[in-house]
Amino acid sequence: MTGKARLWSVWWFGGVAIAAALAVLSILSDQAWLRGHPQLAVLFEGARLPAYWAWAIGVYRACDTTLSVWGPLARAGVVAGAVLTALT
Repeated sequence: MTGKARLWSVWWFGGVAIAAALAVLSILSDQAWLRGHPQLAVLFEGARLPAYWAWAIGVYRACDTTLSVWGPLARAGVVAGAVLTALT
C-alpha cells in the first residue's frame, strides 16, 4: 500500500460508518428538539456537516484520475451529498 487509500474502501467502509453516524446525529437532534433542548439539537445538527466533510475529503483524495468513470462519478456524488446534507 502506498499510503493512499483506495476509492472503493473509502467509499464503502467509510460511507457506511458515516451514514450510520449521520443517522444517529439526526435522531439525537430530533429527540433533543422534541424534549425542549434546542441548543443541544443545534449542536447535533452542527456536527453532521463536519462529519460528512471528513468522509467527503477522504473520497475526493482517493479518486484516481486513471479510473475511467469512477473517479469523476464519486466526486460528483460527494458534491451532491454535501449539497443535500447542507439543505436538510
